[in-house]
Amino acid sequence: MLIAPWILHRHRRFWVAPERFDPSRFMPDAAPPPRFAYMPFGAGPRICVGAPFALTELVLVVAAFVRRFRIQLASRRMVHAVAFVTLQPDLPPLFQLTPRSSG
Repeated sequence: MLIAPWILHRHRRFWVAPERFDPSRFMPDAAPPPRFAYMPFGAGPRICVGAPFALTELVLVVAAFVRRFRIQLASRRMVHAVAFVTLQPDLPPLFQLTPRSSG
C-alpha cells in the first residue's frame, strides 16, 4: 500500500475547496482536519524526526521576512508542481521584496 500525500491533501472528502491555497485551515480557531488527512511529515513510528524543528524554523523564517519585507510575486505565471522525492515548482517562482519602513 502506498499513501500519496498529494492526493490525500487534496481529497474532497477531507477539505473544502481542496485545490485552493488556504492557510486559514490551520489557524488555532479552525476545526482540525480528520486524523491522517494531513500528513506532511508522515505518521506513526516512522514520522520524520525533524518535523518539530522544520515547523519552528518555518515560522521564524517567514516571520522575519514578513516583518522586514512586503512580499509579492514578480509574475502572475502559474506555478505547477512537479513530483520528485518531494514536490517542487516547475520553475522557481520569482518574488519581489520591498523593504518595509523601519519606523
